[in-house]
Amino acid sequence: MKNNKKFLIIGILIMVVGIIFISKFSLRQEYKEVSEEQISEIVEKEKITLLNKEIIVSKDIPVTVISYRRDNEIGSIEATNHNGKLDFKKALTTAVYTEKKVEILGVNNGLCYIILTFYNEDLLLKSKKISIFYNNIQKDIDRKNENEVSLIIPLADASNEKSGINLTSIEFFDADNNIIFNYPSDLKSNDYYDYLYSAKTINLLEKETNFSKLKTNSNLPQLTSIFDTWLYVMSVQVNENEKNKIVDFIKGLESDKGHYYASYKEKNQNGSLKPYLYLLDTKMAMEIFRELQMDIPNKENVYKYLQQTDFEISKSELDFVSEGGFIVLINEIIDIINSEDTNRIDTIHTNLDDLVDLFKKAPSSIDKYSTALDLMEFYPNIDLKLDNKEISSYMNKIQQSNGLFNMEGYTDGYNALSTYLAVDILTKLNITIPKKDQLLESIKAINVSSLTE
Repeated sequence: MKNNKKFLIIGILIMVVGIIFISKFSLRQEYKEVSEEQISEIVEKEKITLLNKEIIVSKDIPVTVISYRRDNEIGSIEATNHNGKLDFKKALTTAVYTEKKVEILGVNNGLCYIILTFYNEDLLLKSKKISIFYNNIQKDIDRKNENEVSLIIPLADASNEKSGINLTSIEFFDADNNIIFNYPSDLKSNDYYDYLYSAKTINLLEKETNFSKLKTNSNLPQLTSIFDTWLYVMSVQVNENEKNKIVDFIKGLESDKGHYYASYKEKNQNGSLKPYLYLLDTKMAMEIFRELQMDIPNKENVYKYLQQTDFEISKSELDFVSEGGFIVLINEIIDIINSEDTNRIDTIHTNLDDLVDLFKKAPSSIDKYSTALDLMEFYPNIDLKLDNKEISSYMNKIQQSNGLFNMEGYTDGYNALSTYLAVDILTKLNITIPKKDQLLESIKAINVSSLTE
């Protein structure tokens, strides 16, 4: 009798284990590849341009990774098809900066991949092979389609959620197997980006108010874009001869609509972007004029452009960082114009309630908190509630072991601007800066290494 009960219990256990196994297997079987119709649904809903797509399997679930571009951003979307139900989310995003040759977006969570997007057409057409170096591994990719502008490249076992990617470098080869480009690219004699933002970060950490510009005996570097010119002007003591050349270069980028183009290449393309996509370049142009103590030309045209842009923003569907950032840029430009004009311009009215709603929906990020603080300077009554505990926890979570910070989505390395913004946020909110000693040591090393003359 006891033996019969024993066999009965064993039989029941086997049945339970079998049911669990079959249930799990059935659930996994319910995940299918995202269909073309579902991809079209994502494209239409998110108002994006599809650049590429790739299926990456994670825990037996096929995840479709989509590389996209939309207005002023590029990024990736991860999508799944669970029993016919589409589920998707934005994974990685960054602003479009066409003066770069390529943009590299890093790994997201357990899906170990990078997205490589070409901006430079010459590099796009000439690159026949790409070698990626990460975690002491070399991965070679032979490019079969020279017109494929964006590559989604799996780098590790996607099922291992703890796997991190330490991307060392990427080499681009032509048809004769010659290296034609390295990423990160070989820097100019001075890396003004790292110098400017590392110096500003050091000033914050050491509570210094004076920013020391570089004295240089070098010739004025070739001026190719407003961004590079802005970095130079903000970092270096410009002499009179250089000043005239710089001002002539910037004036040549002015449009008849009141905004400024990023480069002559962009101006000569005769394209027409959304008005707000010219705001950053216009703000940099204004700052260059101010820094060099030169009059701003055609200020009335600039103001008319800002009015048109504010109207365009009000009818566009943007996220908090984009909309809030554009409104901050408008007000910063107005401040620069007002600083040299007795006929002051009033701040342009914006829909602040809309910004508050967008703020509540926005995920935590350095850009979110920095944008919120900037808005609060221009609109003290805006109802953006910043939670110091939440921000402190987030900063601790994303900070590197050496104290530095990186752009959203990157697990290793640093970005000088992101580090500066993080320290600026913590300082303004009187939040204790974590790993301050390591951070100061690291940012000083970056500051020194940025100067190679």
